[in-house]
Amino acid sequence: MGDYKNQIRRFRERNGLSQRKLAAEVGTSQQQIQRYETGSPVKFHMAIALAKSLNTTLAKLFPQSRSVVQKISSERENREVLLDPEVDRGLLQAGIEVDPCEWTARVIVRGGDTQHPLLYPIHVWDKNRIRHYLDWGYQESVEAKQSDEDARFFVFDAGDRTVAVNMDHLIFWQNCWDSPNMMPPTTTVRIDNEEDEEGDQEEFSYAVSVYIAGTKEPIKFDVDPDEEQPEDSEDDEGEFRDLIYPRQ
Repeated sequence: MGDYKNQIRRFRERNGLSQRKLAAEVGTSQQQIQRYETGSPVKFHMAIALAKSLNTTLAKLFPQSRSVVQKISSERENREVLLDPEVDRGLLQAGIEVDPCEWTARVIVRGGDTQHPLLYPIHVWDKNRIRHYLDWGYQESVEAKQSDEDARFFVFDAGDRTVAVNMDHLIFWQNCWDSPNMMPPTTTVRIDNEEDEEGDQEEFSYAVSVYIAGTKEPIKFDVDPDEEQPEDSEDDEGEFRDLIYPRQ
């Protein structure tokens, strides 16, 4: 899952911009800016647009990209260096996706509708992780190395949700790509005044959908988001942990 530490929020606040204003400047949605600020990876062209709008450099906006950006800057043919696997991997680790394609995972689990796979947008990093998982199995996967659990769950961010797939019940997985759309949306955000901007914030809903093996319809749970990160978050196992990771 994406959890990339960038400085988008810091530079946005330094420039006196709301999420909505920044979204309008770079041609995306306020919700997408919120995802970026909480660690979702950013497409390369969008990372450049954000750095320009926030009056900073790519290396300062994405600190982990500093060494890679220096390498890109030292090369005469920037387009060629972006094809370097090491550069691609380094930017990915910093939260920047060079791959311009939009990826979608088509997933079928045991008992699911084989004619209508579940469709989830998937980031490049997670797309690469699942490919490694499917090629080498759980014991060699990132999940196995990062967890002492015996559960075979693959967890990834999919747009406005986080998905956990029990790989023991996986029947079919296919990563599909769509051609990149570099053009900003045709709709624009209109802001009449500061009061309206701050008072009319977009509302987000939070829910968990659980697909049990052998059933086609999910069990849905409404959940409330945390107002702020708890101090003991590393030890907080969450109220759904027993549902996803059954204990012995």
